[in-house]
Amino acid sequence: MWSSKPFSLQEIGIDGVYTIPTIPMIETSSITKYDAKKKTLLLKGHLRSTLVIEHEIDHGSYGNVYVAKRDETYVLVKQPRMDEMNLLQEAVLQHLAHKTLESEGLVGAIPKVYDVFSKGESVCFSMERIYGYSIPEWFFTTKTPDTDLLFLVAQLALILAVLETHLNLDHRDLKHGNLLVKKEPCLIKTSFQGHTWTLQSPFTVVVLDFGFACLGSEILRGKPLVNLGDGVLPPMDPCPKEGRDMFHLLTSLLGLPVLQQSLSKRLHEKVDAWLLLGKKSYGPMARRWSTENWSYLVSSQPDFAIPNCCPLRILQDLLPELKGALTRT
Repeated sequence: MWSSKPFSLQEIGIDGVYTIPTIPMIETSSITKYDAKKKTLLLKGHLRSTLVIEHEIDHGSYGNVYVAKRDETYVLVKQPRMDEMNLLQEAVLQHLAHKTLESEGLVGAIPKVYDVFSKGESVCFSMERIYGYSIPEWFFTTKTPDTDLLFLVAQLALILAVLETHLNLDHRDLKHGNLLVKKEPCLIKTSFQGHTWTLQSPFTVVVLDFGFACLGSEILRGKPLVNLGDGVLPPMDPCPKEGRDMFHLLTSLLGLPVLQQSLSKRLHEKVDAWLLLGKKSYGPMARRWSTENWSYLVSSQPDFAIPNCCPLRILQDLLPELKGALTRT
């Protein structure tokens, strides 16, 4: 969808026309500037919006998140912990993922990016503020954990399938802490690989934080054109890897005590089957080691692949489980 044609990034405050391979070459001189005194965002001297940064609500090893008021709308601003940690490419990948999903019938699955801007020596970006439940919060309160897990996995399988098919994108950090659940039903209708998939879900899942994402090449399959997470992930990490994102997700979910205790034996066995590689399932390991670090080490191997975690295979497996709610035509 994107790699074969030029596209504008004017919508998010970046001047110029680009292609996927030129994303790493975007210069900071072409992005919006923040005037801290006037609280304004300017692109090439023209006013984009006002922006009043208020207070910090989250911080991590790589960036801090602030509440801000953009014109009359409250948004979030992500700022790197250190000036040399440039968030420009992360913002662009999040924007392309958002636009791809939106055009393919998955609205609201990723926060919209508003502005990429320089603030002093730092490159930051503003994005949509989404209110929702964390995964532990959701499963602490639900009375239907088995069904909710199936809908959660179905939505994410559709999201991942579309991003991989149309953008060659791997998230590479798809853990429960990078998801929100909105208490709003959603209707997804999207097409890929010759079929149209429709899902009617009682809630909406939102994917956050693209700071470790990668974009692969259609021509040089496996060699990343954009590779975020420098110093953490290998520069030649193949992208995408079969089943990697769903592997991270499922092992992360199984590490949660609330899911270990609330899911039925049948659902545990189903997830274990998805995590089966050869004669070994990673399910028991995920329950025993509740952090995601081990699964990231496993998937960092150059030849890593886990076919049972392929989004399309999981969707096919979910058709009888979510009969009527999930269809393929």
